[in-house]
Amino acid sequence: MQAREFLRCLRRAGAEIVAKRGKGSHVLVRYKGRSSTVPVHGGLDLDPHFLREVCKQLGLKPQEVL
Repeated sequence: MQAREFLRCLRRAGAEIVAKRGKGSHVLVRYKGRSSTVPVHGGLDLDPHFLREVCKQLGLKPQEVL
């Protein structure tokens, strides 16, 4: 899954994408007081383990997001 698609899924699950808070090509994502960063590198796919780890950091279940 590409980063932009993953960010759309996170937004649908209720996460907030914080504008101008990431460094370079990284985006800050917040959900219920928790935060994580997601790299956005063009059309490259993110590792499935990374997707699960971001969900875990945000306190979301991968089934709720993906």
